Amino acid sequence: MPIINSYPTITPKGEDLLLLSDISEDGNPTKTASVNSILALAPGGGGGGSISTIQSQDTTYLSVTNPSGPVTTLAVNAVNIASFVVSSKNLPQVSTGSGTEGSIPVFTTPVSGISQLKDSVISQDSGNGVLINSGADIKIYQGVNSSVTLGNSSNAGGAVEANIPFQFKDTLLDTSGSSGANGSFLVSLGSSGIAWTASSAMQNWVINGDTGSDTIVSAETVAFTGGAKITTELTTVPTILKISHTGASPTSATTAATTGTIFSFIDSITCDTTGHVTQINTRQQTIPQEPYLVYSALLTQTGTNAPVANVLQNTIPGTLTWSRNSVGTYILTSNGTPFTANKVQVFLNGGSGNTASSGGSGLLYANRWESTTTDTIAISTSTTGAAPQDGNLTNASIEIRIYS
Repeated sequence: MPIINSYPTITPKGEDLLLLSDISEDGNPTKTASVNSILALAPGGGGGGSISTIQSQDTTYLSVTNPSGPVTTLAVNAVNIASFVVSSKNLPQVSTGSGTEGSIPVFTTPVSGISQLKDSVISQDSGNGVLINSGADIKIYQGVNSSVTLGNSSNAGGAVEANIPFQFKDTLLDTSGSSGANGSFLVSLGSSGIAWTASSAMQNWVINGDTGSDTIVSAETVAFTGGAKITTELTTVPTILKISHTGASPTSATTAATTGTIFSFIDSITCDTTGHVTQINTRQQTIPQEPYLVYSALLTQTGTNAPVANVLQNTIPGTLTWSRNSVGTYILTSNGTPFTANKVQVFLNGGSGNTASSGGSGLLYANRWESTTTDTIAISTSTTGAAPQDGNLTNASIEIRIYS
């Protein structure tokens, strides 16, 4: 076997192997072991105890360097040591800050691979709260798919903690830098920020009508009441006030107008662009007065009965009554004296009964009238042989005109 110094020199690694004699077996056979396994047998290496004391020649500086070994924990309890440096390929290089009690530190930008821990503007007060040093700004940013909650929080068990008041111990400024007046409240200005306004509650509002106006103040109630043909209905969730026009029920006149009657009728209707009627124009019209009084009826006579009249129109004053005087002769009597001599005109036919004689002789009926007094008119029916005969009138048309 060559002498040891004849071999090349290298920098050992933890995974490199060493030759060892295993004395736990007979004959002490040669075996291999890694450098790391040998280091593990050293005190503090994981199998031989722990390091109890590290001393430094400099009372203000302590350096522990282990670029390749498994240094895991270094506890520094010396009161006089103000800073320390940990140098390892697996650990950052850090230098301590001022060590102010209650201060929450913050890392500075690394310089030559070393980041400093400095006091931040945030510290913990005696009541487990957080203090922000005077002059510092507080900015809360909401990230994607995240939310910002002020006042309530949940612990790890899921229980909701008591509501935490959100308090300001100093002045709260709006976007313009104003602190607002006593009783003011913040309103959003959209993209322009926030602003203090005069009050957090509505002071009053004004209601105007077509006539009249009123100012409604806090705690007052306003009632909306329907008027003529108008009803109101209020529903909740959501609150809706519905104002409706009630249904109209137009009426029509059923009385027949007579000659000389003056009546009004719609001449034109004016509407606006929405279809609402804005004006109705009417005109008056007089039913023309006929130059005569008229009695128009349909007569039917059977057996020895008086004719039965279906009166179609009658403008003659008084009451008119039909009677049977004798065979084929019938009298219309008035309780007045309307039938002035030489002013009366009568139109008469037999109606559907004026066809042929009931005896089948083929003779036609003959009808005639005469007015011998101012209160009666007589009509008669007979065959062409001049023989009076009843039953010749069936819906026979008669019209009597009296001219002035």
